[in-house]
Amino acid sequence: MAFFLAYCFYWLNTYIGLPTIVSLALSILVIAPIVGWVLWRVLLGRLSTATPLIRLAATIGLSVAMSAGTTLLFGHDQVLQPAGLIGSVRSVVTVAGVNISNEQLLVIGVALVVAIGSFLLLNRTAIGLVTRGAVDSEMMTVLTGTNPKVVVAGTWMAGMSVIGLAGILVMPQVGLNAAGFSSVVAASFAGVVIGRLTNVWWAFGGALLVGVLQSVIIPFLPDSGILTTALRPSIPFLLMVIAIVARSRGASVRDDVASREVAKLATAAERSVTHI
Repeated sequence: MAFFLAYCFYWLNTYIGLPTIVSLALSILVIAPIVGWVLWRVLLGRLSTATPLIRLAATIGLSVAMSAGTTLLFGHDQVLQPAGLIGSVRSVVTVAGVNISNEQLLVIGVALVVAIGSFLLLNRTAIGLVTRGAVDSEMMTVLTGTNPKVVVAGTWMAGMSVIGLAGILVMPQVGLNAAGFSSVVAASFAGVVIGRLTNVWWAFGGALLVGVLQSVIIPFLPDSGILTTALRPSIPFLLMVIAIVARSRGASVRDDVASREVAKLATAAERSVTHI
């Protein structure tokens, strides 16, 4: 998704000649919500009752299809250094011997704003309450007079806009190619695992930790050899293993499993009552 939306921004900005801000607005406020709604309507909305294995397989298949479709739509030429939101990239600060550019500061700043905004939206507003209610109990959402399908569709549309923004921000660093974006997605899973899919702040901190470690270790690596080529891209997966092992030893794991089982039973009961 991020690859497709980043390519849309690049195409609007470079080939059509639209200003950067206009290309950004069209990509994340028009194209991204439309793509999110279409995907939810055609595929993702139909998987709500499917097993986790089927949903995982469908998600992987969709990812492969979107990458291939983007390549067919925009061409096979790889753009190694596409222009991003920052016109003139320069180093503005040095931390522990690592130079940080204005483009990287923009990525960190936007990520922080999105994290804070998501937390406040989900925990301090009526929209967040309805969204969390639609996830926890569709029946209770219906009883409040809200259509849970509309809520889920809106969530996919908003999420697709965030995905598009993230893709556009990292585009100058990874280039416009499917392999580069696949590596970024794989690395981002470290933050997701650390956050346990429930804590925005742990996920944000975990993602920052991955980026910092990958940058800090570069001066200490040898000039050549397997350690140089393999260690840096392996850091996200090492952190994922550590996070999973640490979580599996926690006392809350069994409580989480029990909570999921209760939630499954409650959802099944609600569907039965609704059917009746």
